[in-house]
Amino acid sequence: MSRHQQQARERGLEWLSSIIMVAWGIILAQPGDTLSAANFSESAAHGVAEDGLAYVFGALGGVRLAALYINGRWPRTPLLRMIGAGAGLLLWGQIASMFGTSYLATGNAGTGFAAYGCLAMAEIFSIYWAAFDARYNRP
Repeated sequence: MSRHQQQARERGLEWLSSIIMVAWGIILAQPGDTLSAANFSESAAHGVAEDGLAYVFGALGGVRLAALYINGRWPRTPLLRMIGAGAGLLLWGQIASMFGTSYLATGNAGTGFAAYGCLAMAEIFSIYWAAFDARYNRP
């Protein structure tokens, strides 16, 4: 397996998470109240604005996609990837916890807890690979 193929495999989770973040940003930026669903009642209770969340997801996902695209051409991209994966861990963890809190409050289990919990765990691997690149693949 070539180094390029190995790097693509290692960064697949980062690409996926970043694309999902951008998609979240686009969906939340649309007119309407997407976060009015019961699973997101925690965000409403804490006064999270949908347009602010759209900006956070869209901007973070976009920066991560740019860092992944230029990775290796600029020596600081592994650091950007680590920061982006850390932020992704926090965001996806918060989304998963909203689904978990909703389940505890209503007794209705949703798939969101598992899906976004897995995305949060995938970010841990992304942090590891970005740190590895920062340490061992310096130009």
